[in-house]
Amino acid sequence: MLELKEVTLRLSDSFSLNVPSLKVQKGSIAALLGPSGCGKSTLLRIVAGLETRAGGTIWIDGKEVTPLSPASRKIGMVFQDYALFPHLNVFDNIAYGLKSQKRPKKEIQEQVGRLLRLTHLEEARFRSVLTLSGGERQRVAIARALAPSPSVLLLDEPFSALDERMKGDIREHLMEIKDAFQIPVLFVTHDQKDAISLADEIGILWNGELIEWNRGDELYFRPRHYRAASYFSDNVILPAEPFPADPRRASTPIGILSLATPPHPQEIGHIHWLCFKPWELMLAPKDSAVSSDQNCFAVSLKAIELHGQFYHYIVTTTPPPQEEGLAPDQALNLTIQVIPAKHRQLREKREFWLVIHPETGRWLLE
Repeated sequence: MLELKEVTLRLSDSFSLNVPSLKVQKGSIAALLGPSGCGKSTLLRIVAGLETRAGGTIWIDGKEVTPLSPASRKIGMVFQDYALFPHLNVFDNIAYGLKSQKRPKKEIQEQVGRLLRLTHLEEARFRSVLTLSGGERQRVAIARALAPSPSVLLLDEPFSALDERMKGDIREHLMEIKDAFQIPVLFVTHDQKDAISLADEIGILWNGELIEWNRGDELYFRPRHYRAASYFSDNVILPAEPFPADPRRASTPIGILSLATPPHPQEIGHIHWLCFKPWELMLAPKDSAVSSDQNCFAVSLKAIELHGQFYHYIVTTTPPPQEEGLAPDQALNLTIQVIPAKHRQLREKREFWLVIHPETGRWLLE
């Protein structure tokens, strides 16, 4: 297991890295997700021993490795630019660490052969790395990092230079590697899709702070913090203030929302947002009947965009009346996900009811 405890680093007067706790189990893949400049790669370098932290400790398999040199930590690292040796072929790139450790020739042949098979590079073993595609170079870099049998594998933006097809191939290879080596794998990325599709657990880094760490499905479907929810582009987030006297109701820019679940009493005062998935917001023609137990708001169509198997209806809300305590100029643009069958019913319409069921929506902490 890889474990970080109270790791800190002050990079400037206005930016500090602060990770109170982080654990990656053996045989598990974890991702650090966040925008450029949030401290993801710096944290990876701290774990590898390439950057000096200000405080905290790093543990691998129950042993503290903080005072150890990078070479003594038994960590394999794949850099964003792969850092392959251009004068060596594929086999010799992968074998480099083993040869540096003066391993027996038979052991080198067996280990490199195993990794060539695992990464599907057997036919490229004697090719120059300069002739390889981006995906093939990535696989060579991963195989080279794994050759000395590290206790932890770290990857810095492993998908940034790859197209979608190559990304899929690398994700598949990393899953095979995780099962074969049973070591903790930690990678950093700015791409939510890469994190969700591969990682068992995901941490959101924002301006140096680890604001949320959870299973990928929990973080995607039930985020707890505004910054975490806002990093997933399909989330629909509304400013919302629960009423202290009736916290199941909240004032929002589209009007008063009634919800089945109130925020936790201790969180009232720290809750300022509601989060919905796009399929939780429904559109109904303005001339249709809607149930009285639903939240319904008038909206107007602004645009329709086709996104793969779904249509995205971009609608503009009608500002609520001023007597509800909200300014009359707070119209919002919202994106609603619509399946093709529903699109055929709605495409000729321009005015709709936005329907929000009380059972949907999640309160977000600031």
